Amino acid sequence: SGLLTAVLANHWLDDSAAGDGPAHLLSLLGGRFDLVLQSCRSGHMVPEPAMFRCALKHLGVTSQQAVWLDADEEGVKAAEGVGMKAILVENLDDALKKLAHFTGVQADGAESPPPSCSPEEVSHGFVTIRPGVRTHFVEMGSGPPVLLCHGFPESWFSWRFQIPAMAGPLGFKVRALDQWIYITFIGQTWGVKRCHSVTLVDTDWAAGSVRCVGPVSYNPPGVIHICFSMQIPDLKRGHIEECGHWIQMERPAETNRILISWLSETLK
Repeated sequence: SGLLTAVLANHWLDDSAAGDGPAHLLSLLGGRFDLVLQSCRSGHMVPEPAMFRCALKHLGVTSQQAVWLDADEEGVKAAEGVGMKAILVENLDDALKKLAHFTGVQADGAESPPPSCSPEEVSHGFVTIRPGVRTHFVEMGSGPPVLLCHGFPESWFSWRFQIPAMAGPLGFKVRALDQWIYITFIGQTWGVKRCHSVTLVDTDWAAGSVRCVGPVSYNPPGVIHICFSMQIPDLKRGHIEECGHWIQMERPAETNRILISWLSETLK
């Protein structure tokens, strides 16, 4: 049924300004590993045997089913002491070969994500989109303008891997908007019962609208997509395999290749 992966971290709760970096790292790890066990939450720490037993319990596996990788000899010995196979990581390639020998699974070389930009590395500005409403944007580079518009629920930071890729080598002035939602409410004129029915999508009017639009990514595209696409020259439609909603962040390198190829072709 596959492999489970875990990170055991000797970490303490830090609510100071300096704690943002480790907290961000742990957040990223949590999205890529089945378990991120912190010493401050388990009451144990590496290389204590109890820390390993706690992780095994969370994962629902025995020590004979687990392999521990560590750059510290003390951690390797502690893992072996509770019955786990252990690998001392001195060279990553050698460690991956040993891991493949133990598990029978060959580790693929992961593609390193492209460089990203932080809020401190971009220029910030505001633009008035209607009387009394300003929206925030960031900017990097100089040259022909490229405007990046994110999806929901996101912010300009979703484009952090694409902004430097297009602003640097390609020589574009890249702007990414914060597309906040501004709504003029009209529902109160319908009455409470009508609004509630539409929310539940249990009226003929609402159900008909949903059927008219159709499911996303099926062919043909919905009516809204057709009307919208007719207004956009050089519109290209594509699909990235094995990717969720957060395309720019989940597959940044492939997204960059697609965007750069499209820009090069369109702006010949």
